[in-house]
Amino acid sequence: MSPWLLGLTVAVSWLGLVVHNYLESVDSSTFAVGIISLGLFIAWCTIKSRRILMARLLLFIALTQLLGAAVTVMPLSFLPFTPSQTLEHYTLHVFYGGSQLPLIGMMIKQLRPKGSTSRLLGIELLQEGPNVLPSQIRCRQDACS
Repeated sequence: MSPWLLGLTVAVSWLGLVVHNYLESVDSSTFAVGIISLGLFIAWCTIKSRRILMARLLLFIALTQLLGAAVTVMPLSFLPFTPSQTLEHYTLHVFYGGSQLPLIGMMIKQLRPKGSTSRLLGIELLQEGPNVLPSQIRCRQDACS
């Protein structure tokens, strides 16, 4: 995986947060998430023995932001604010969530075992397609023990 391409996807992920927080006047997490993401990217580039760990952490950050973009657009009673229900607000959240997708895709690709298109997180499909039966799924020993 190319470091400059990963750096670009980390920057796109953070840019989505920056644009959202600037236009929505949210200032609590922008800098912290940017510094953490930058630190994980630098660690990914410099500590090759820890790339899997850094990929998992970057995936976690991007998935958390995607979930946040999806949940905080809805007027849910447990939120400490009431989000506006306008087309502009929905569009901004689609942009914010969408800006996480390149990093999510790249980290899933990084975590997928080499030469496999159907194994992730210890689950292997013995047959691919829309009609996979439970008997056609097995776990690697190290992932299911």
